[in-house]
Amino acid sequence: MHQCRIARRGDSFCHGAGLRTGTSDHPLIHWHGIELESYYDGVPGFGGDSRQVTPAVAPGESFIAHMTPPRAGTYIYHTHWHDLDQLTTGLYGPLIVLEPGEKYDPEHDRVFVVSRAGPDLFKDAMLVNGSVEPAASQLRVGEGYRLRFINITPSDDEVAFSLLAREKPVSWQPLAKDGADLPEFYRKPCEAKQKFGAGETYDFEFRPQTAGKLRLQTDFIKFHTVLPIDVVEMRDVSRK
Repeated sequence: MHQCRIARRGDSFCHGAGLRTGTSDHPLIHWHGIELESYYDGVPGFGGDSRQVTPAVAPGESFIAHMTPPRAGTYIYHTHWHDLDQLTTGLYGPLIVLEPGEKYDPEHDRVFVVSRAGPDLFKDAMLVNGSVEPAASQLRVGEGYRLRFINITPSDDEVAFSLLAREKPVSWQPLAKDGADLPEFYRKPCEAKQKFGAGETYDFEFRPQTAGKLRLQTDFIKFHTVLPIDVVEMRDVSRK
């Protein structure tokens, strides 16, 4: 998985797509869910217009994509060329678009990307943030967290995320779907479990109420990935 890219609504943003010399693939980056000029949207041979058509990027060459994100939200950038091979070798990453003036806070803004470890959809494991065994995380009681979930598996629909305490879902609040804020009617606390398809993103707010052990679990048929979470009490700064 590539790094999380941060942009801001209304600000110009560019990204260079290139290839390591000596490989035979021709990667180009597609900006999933973002409205931008077709030429820069990473579909070789199809993007663009009669004046210019999006090229494949040959070994040693590069291509600079220009855009101005019109909406804040959770998005994905990923290959759109030899998708199965390139996706399952890590040519993807999250794109977070913030509101103007907003600062990205990785402590309270957590991103979870589910993908595949290889092209065999019946044998290769599920990954979360590029790992079969993602590192444990820590949250603090009473603090609010935005949890952003992305499914960039090649074709796995009905992948399920659930946030569990003692095998039962805790409660979270839906915030956004595919980069669009949800209407107030849908922003109500609910059980912390969600199924989603390839290419979809979901945002939730979670505010832990008690200290203890949680488990963020990903399930798809026989594949399971678990990310342990420790919820700890907030330090009482008045006692310093």
